[in-house]
Amino acid sequence: MRIVILLIATLAASAIFCPCADGDLASALLAAGNADERAALLRGHDRRELAAALDGIEKTAAASYDGKDYPSALNAYQAALALGRELANAAKLPFYLRRIGICLGLLGHSDAAVEIYREGIAAAEKTNDSAMALENLHGLAVNLQRIGRYREALPLCEKEVALAEASGQPEPMIHALSTYQETLTKLGRLREALPLAERAFELSSHSTQPTDHSSTLANLAMLYIALGDYETSLRVLRSLPNPNPIALNSIAICERRLHREADAEISYRAALAASTGPGDWRIHAITLGNLGILQCTWGKLAEARANIEQALALFLSHQDRGEAAGSMTQLSEIAADEKKPAEALEKAAEALRMARESEDPNRITDALVAQGEGFDVAGRNKEAGRSFAEAVDIAEGLRADAPASAAGLQGELDQWLPAYQYAVRHEIHAGNPLAALRLADRAKARVLLDMIEGGEPGFEAVADPRERDEEQQVRDAVARMRRVAVTKPSAAAKTALEAAIRKEEDFDIRLYGRHPELVLQRAAPPDIRPEDLAALAPNGRTALVSYFVLPESVAMFVVRAGERPGSPSVKVFTLPGGGKLDELIRSFRTQIAARDLDYRVTAKALFDALLAPATGALNGTDRWILSPDGALWDVPFQALMDGSGKHVLETHAIGYAPSLSVLRELREKPAAPGSPSVALLAVANPSVAGVAPIPEAEREAKAIAALYGKGRTTLLGGDRASASLFRESAGRAGVIHIAAHAETETNHPLESFLLLAPEKAAAPDKPAAPDQRPGGKANAGDDGALTARDLLGMRLRANLVVLSACETARGKIGQGDGVMGLGWAVLAAGARASVLSQWKVDSGATSDLMIDFHRRLTGAKPADKADALRQAALDTMHSPGRLHPFYWAAFIVVGDARE
Repeated sequence: MRIVILLIATLAASAIFCPCADGDLASALLAAGNADERAALLRGHDRRELAAALDGIEKTAAASYDGKDYPSALNAYQAALALGRELANAAKLPFYLRRIGICLGLLGHSDAAVEIYREGIAAAEKTNDSAMALENLHGLAVNLQRIGRYREALPLCEKEVALAEASGQPEPMIHALSTYQETLTKLGRLREALPLAERAFELSSHSTQPTDHSSTLANLAMLYIALGDYETSLRVLRSLPNPNPIALNSIAICERRLHREADAEISYRAALAASTGPGDWRIHAITLGNLGILQCTWGKLAEARANIEQALALFLSHQDRGEAAGSMTQLSEIAADEKKPAEALEKAAEALRMARESEDPNRITDALVAQGEGFDVAGRNKEAGRSFAEAVDIAEGLRADAPASAAGLQGELDQWLPAYQYAVRHEIHAGNPLAALRLADRAKARVLLDMIEGGEPGFEAVADPRERDEEQQVRDAVARMRRVAVTKPSAAAKTALEAAIRKEEDFDIRLYGRHPELVLQRAAPPDIRPEDLAALAPNGRTALVSYFVLPESVAMFVVRAGERPGSPSVKVFTLPGGGKLDELIRSFRTQIAARDLDYRVTAKALFDALLAPATGALNGTDRWILSPDGALWDVPFQALMDGSGKHVLETHAIGYAPSLSVLRELREKPAAPGSPSVALLAVANPSVAGVAPIPEAEREAKAIAALYGKGRTTLLGGDRASASLFRESAGRAGVIHIAAHAETETNHPLESFLLLAPEKAAAPDKPAAPDQRPGGKANAGDDGALTARDLLGMRLRANLVVLSACETARGKIGQGDGVMGLGWAVLAAGARASVLSQWKVDSGATSDLMIDFHRRLTGAKPADKADALRQAALDTMHSPGRLHPFYWAAFIVVGDARE
């Protein structure tokens, strides 16, 4: 065999170095091994022979390129370049250089491609070939991205956009905008990237290239992933008729983030199967790494390591340092999990070096977290703390630059939360409970804190007439579909409403892209100081209980008054987390809803899991302020049972807070200008055609109104219980009480709504109400719904807002950021506290409880909100037939639970 191989090599060599003995110059040039051999072959030929050879080589090159045989195409275009130079055919050189660059890039030789594209730009500028200058510039920017030189690519992207704009053609502009957007995204400048992606997508409808629409849509979806909006991204990706490997990988990322791990594995494997063609190495490697990350979460470390190492080898061989940094980070974390500190730190250092070279802030943050884990395993606590602190600082910078509305920002938390989780875990292990609590609280309820301190600028101040018309159309469409879904519920009506809401969300995304000034104003990172904690827990009877979900467990912090003023006692307990706890919570809620008498077993199990470990720290307290996290927001702590068989509410008054920083702000923020002119605004039983009235609601509202005194109350009922009259009255009320139907939209939390009365058409001789269009006609889409989005646009002075309806405490739960929905919007709009329900309630029991609650708030010796609700709930519990928590435990106080 060795003799045969040597013979073949000899024959090949003689064919290369024989100066065209067979007269086939084109074949000889294609067989040449390097530039020197090609130069030797070109000597002694006239222009006619050279031109004929060039014609043959061009055909061979085009056929290889079209057939995706990139090694052959690269060789052929290199031969064509040599001939073009020999013939002094300057006009063709930029094209050859462009094709050579493409082949080099697809084959993973991006460093070499960068130099070729620079030469291509210079050649195009010499011949004033603006089209080829633009294409070579595009290739240069793309390949600088691939090797992680993002800052170097940035000015080239800006130049490419300017040249593409001058071309007047949509296709170059689409490509230029997409490259610019991807570069900004890698640099963490998402606020600037989003409008570019939106513009590219809008232009794709004018493109002659059929793939532009799907590719720009996929780019937009991947940007949503970077923003943490996985539901929207998944919807966009699934709308693609034939998803390519990149889209399949992105679908899997969304599924994993949405905790659909089994679906994610199927999608990853589909992406791997579809990425075996020429030029697919990069997405194949990315998918291998992502599959490895998924396997890590399942504890399959050997399989994960094998996949990630294979991905790393591909990235390194193709000079993709940014992605290589990601793979090296994952290998470092696997080594840390296996308690191999030396290997973990070695790989983390290499990952950090490559990430810093690529200037990708997300990669740098991940590598710093991995390095911190390695230091922790090695017992090097100070160095671990420095690594985690730097990661948190970078994460805060990324958050500050993210372009999102209130709804979008909640999902974006996923991008930077891990830095906090590992930093908190480190401080716990290092024996620093106060530092751990301050870090944990800094990560919680940040979007709500932003809304409380600043909020969003008004749409009307920046929108042009076309945008106002478009907004009215999409809002009206949602209202019409919602009216049908409420009055004539069916699967088809729900689907139509979902489609309308999606169009509304798409409009909002485009709007925020066009108007960066609409972006939610970020508050400074919160810092809960020891003196703040002491003020929130001022005496020995009060305990702050704050939870924070860690990667494999739950941290529980208990804060009580300390021995010295301003120096609180902080203790931390690590509780088991994960799927078993989540399943226990779901089981308990199911039992409560079904009024299952066996709920006590689960109530005791949850008490043992979530409260019993801190029994010693909580001894002597009878007032708890709870700040849950993640799935713990679904736990009705008041219904849990201790070892003696008593419910928590029987022994403790309970208030809830999205975070301790939010509670501090709600207590300390100055009151809105002007004082409330009415003590109570009560809304009850709005008239809605096709919807049954709520039993007892009218009695409830009238009884509560009587408690606040004649002349001090505004009561809206029937047709007068409309959204427009509510908006007119709400800002003047000290207490707001609404007894109406409510619906929670967990996928679209700001579309959760209270169903009020639709607006009636104004008489011809009467002026239109403030929420009506000119001409005396009610808004075409007015369905009476008062949405969480509507509440965000209001400014409330209320000390308390009571939403006496079903599931008003529910919404979209985001780890770290609480529950976004109606109750969340009430606090964001300015109320200091809200009373909300955690499940579908019984009308009669609710009315009795609410009347009792307000009676205690307005009595001769008024109780505070938490104690008033506790006493009212206990009275309900002791009423005939209402012993089960279903009747008395549904309502909670969220916010400032004092008087």
